[in-house]
Amino acid sequence: TQVLQIEFEPFLFDVSHIQFAPSALPGTGFKPGGHVEVAAWRVKNMHYTTKTVAGDGDIPSSREVLFQIPVQRQSGFYLWKIFLPVAIMSLIPMVVFWIDPKEFDWLLKVPMMMLLSMVAFEFAIVRDLPRIGYITFLDAVIITSFAFFFLIMIEIPAAYLSQRGIHRPRVVKIHAAGRWVYPLAYFTIMLILAISFLWSK
Repeated sequence: TQVLQIEFEPFLFDVSHIQFAPSALPGTGFKPGGHVEVAAWRVKNMHYTTKTVAGDGDIPSSREVLFQIPVQRQSGFYLWKIFLPVAIMSLIPMVVFWIDPKEFDWLLKVPMMMLLSMVAFEFAIVRDLPRIGYITFLDAVIITSFAFFFLIMIEIPAAYLSQRGIHRPRVVKIHAAGRWVYPLAYFTIMLILAISFLWSK
C-alpha cells in the first residue's frame, strides 16, 4: 500500500487572493468511488486537506491544498502467477528424500533440473518488475528458494559419501528425515518473511 500525494500551491498570489475550500465541494468531481481504476492497483478514497504556507521574504503567505490518494496493489496476480509456482518448484526437490542416498545420479538430477527452471522463471518475471535498489518480499522469497536448492545440493553428496561406510543405517535415517524437515523449514521461513515484510507494516 502506498499514498500518492499531489500538492497544489499558487505561489504567485498571496493568501488574500485565492482561498481553497476547507473540504471538497459537491459537484467538483471529487467523490469516493468515482475514480478511474488503475491496472494492478486498487484506488481507495482520496483525502483533501488545506493549509496556510508561511511567506519568505518577497514571497507572500499563500494557501496550499494537498491531495492524498491511497493505492493498494492487487496481489492476486502475484499470488497465483509468481508465489505459487515458486513454492511448487521449491518443494519438488523434496522428492530426493524418498530416494536411497546411494543413487547419487538420480538425487542430483532433480534439484539441478528445478534450479534451472527457477533461474528461467526468474528471468521471465524480472522483466516486468521495477528495478529498485532494495529487497522486496518477492526478492526475499526467491532468494530463500535458491538457498534451499543450495542446501539440498550440499546434502546430496554429503549423504552419498557418508552412507558408503558403516554408518549407512544412520545416514539413511537422517536423509529420510528431510521429508518433513525440508517443508517445515521452508514454510516456517516463508511465514517469518511474510510477517517481516507484510504484517509488520
